[in-house]
Amino acid sequence: MSQMTKFEEDYQQLVLQWANDRNIVNGSDNIKQLLKTLTEAGEFIDAIMSEDGNEFVDAIGDQWVTLVIGMEQSGVTYQKALDSAMCFDTSDYSLKDDTVILYAISCIADGILKGDKVLLAQGYGTYLQVLRNLKTSFTFGVAAAWNTIKDRKGKMVNGVFVKESDLKDGQ
Repeated sequence: MSQMTKFEEDYQQLVLQWANDRNIVNGSDNIKQLLKTLTEAGEFIDAIMSEDGNEFVDAIGDQWVTLVIGMEQSGVTYQKALDSAMCFDTSDYSLKDDTVILYAISCIADGILKGDKVLLAQGYGTYLQVLRNLKTSFTFGVAAAWNTIKDRKGKMVNGVFVKESDLKDGQ
């Protein structure tokens, strides 16, 4: 059983304070947050396919941020998610990280639709394990994501936080 590290705890607190300050946790829902996670997962796959190391690390941290917020919205603690993670051996090439991420996303979506906290915890935990298994890239990615968002301003539009630079006139 995996334990939440001090690093994860510290950054989780920072991200949740940031998200609460911007009304993301209460001004949105876990479905919209899952859509944001899907967007970040797509960027992760793009980075793998294009062999872009910087984008790869960036996408790891961005996915982690969306998962932390989604877990908060779903009422799933970080440790509960880790305790519920499915164990997959991605070193045997029959299962790749992207396949396990797809499985995790499916569990999260199913858990949201059914209101099933066990499925939610399993999905979030499995996804976290994939990111954590990326070792150094995980810690760099989380720290980089925090450094990118910590001063970010924006506003909620239709239940989604839109960063200031992406806001269109009149929004």
